Amino acid sequence: MNISMNRELSVPIYQQIKMQIQSQIWNGSLQAGSKLPPERKLAEQLGVNRSTVLRAYQELKAEGWVNAVVGRGTIVEERSEWSKALQRSRLHSASVVPQAFLRNPPLERDLIKELLSMPAGPDHYSFALGKPAAACMPVERLQSHLAGITTEQGHRLFQHCPTHGYAPLRETVSKWMQGRGAADAAVEEVLIVSGAQQGLDLVARVMIEQGDIVFVEEPTYFSAVQLFRLYGARIMTMPSDGRGGLQLDFLEAMLMKHAPKFIYVQPTFQNPTGRVLSFQQRKGLMELAERYGTYIVEEDPYYELRYSGETIPALKSMDAAGQVIYIGSYSKLLSPGLRVGWVYAPAEITDAMARWKQYMDLHSSPINQALIDSFIRSGDMERHLAMCRQYYKRNRDDMAVFLQAYERYGWSFRLPEGGFFLWLRLPEELSATVLLLRAMEKEVSFAPGAYFSFDGRQEYRSCIRLNFSWPLRSQMEEGLARLHALSSGMLEEQRGSARPGRSYHLPFV
Repeated sequence: MNISMNRELSVPIYQQIKMQIQSQIWNGSLQAGSKLPPERKLAEQLGVNRSTVLRAYQELKAEGWVNAVVGRGTIVEERSEWSKALQRSRLHSASVVPQAFLRNPPLERDLIKELLSMPAGPDHYSFALGKPAAACMPVERLQSHLAGITTEQGHRLFQHCPTHGYAPLRETVSKWMQGRGAADAAVEEVLIVSGAQQGLDLVARVMIEQGDIVFVEEPTYFSAVQLFRLYGARIMTMPSDGRGGLQLDFLEAMLMKHAPKFIYVQPTFQNPTGRVLSFQQRKGLMELAERYGTYIVEEDPYYELRYSGETIPALKSMDAAGQVIYIGSYSKLLSPGLRVGWVYAPAEITDAMARWKQYMDLHSSPINQALIDSFIRSGDMERHLAMCRQYYKRNRDDMAVFLQAYERYGWSFRLPEGGFFLWLRLPEELSATVLLLRAMEKEVSFAPGAYFSFDGRQEYRSCIRLNFSWPLRSQMEEGLARLHALSSGMLEEQRGSARPGRSYHLPFV
């Protein structure tokens, strides 16, 4: 078991030990049933106090990663037992809920929680979260619309509404989908959901049975993969052609062999890479899906946020056989706090999802739905998006200019045509997760590329997802300068300045 430490970091040594063991368990280096070194032996090996190792082991045990077995020592738990890795939860400050009464998702890491908990104050340079800029949230216009709809509809907006959604917004979404190329979009095929995340959850509930295979891109949006696995899916990554597209001939061979339940893609401004599937790639993917009877789940939150290049129709617009389940959201376009998205799919699928949604939350907020509907019907959304495209294009171009100054140091990127993210590749010697640990101490945060790799591929170890929608120009310049200084320092250490045996292969934070 290879463990190394960096005493210059603010992360406690016991925490570094714990995180590295977690990482090795998850990536398979430590198999279920493996025995960890005795505390005394590992402490001697690392040159630390035995109590430091003991504390790391105790936390691993409390979270369900390992178990102490009499006569055998500390043993790595079976993965099926990780659902029991329940952290202490409290109903009241004085009463601890017995862990046996709780059932938590067996997720290896709570990535959304980690990103949301990263600092975001005025003195912090954040490239981590994918969120609209404050300047692109039309608060005053929304307040005006809210006053109008509550005056017009009164108490009706404070009552329940149908599970499928507020009827006027469903009509608006059907027309919205026609604008994305789905000419035959029908109101009966639209389900309003509480954000795209709930749409993904409903897809998983309706479509996945234990052991079903789901194909995903690599890298991909991690929260979707976590959901699919939570409901029992076996995840397989689709082969890439190395140019931002899919290797369709190999994909066909995979479809013939594995018959997946569905394929999950973000074909337009993908999170995290920002890449776009070409029209020919989309057409080829749709032909394969129809030929092999495979559903496609198309998540498309950034479609309207294009800053250059030609618009390419959504996969749903090519869906003659009703095999695409389309998920959209107003979170990136307007406000994530409103929590309004939609699913557009054959009525038998949206009806099944609505039954599950009824069990979950009855319906999405009718006030928020009516607010967005009013904003769109008035023409404000069209004007708002035109402004946003100008703002985000300027931000994207500013970030590109700052990054070009560091290309001679081994930084490389492709300019995305839209969306919120730029995919940056650092020199391959660097670990982006270690860089994040150091960057947080300098008030800079970002999302390491390894967060988005389903199977922990080394090729994404030195990649970074940078959000350009949120930070101001001055924040971008200073934040990227700090990252460059830190990465340069790490490279100097690894290329000869570091003491022998020193390593920075820490797991995620």
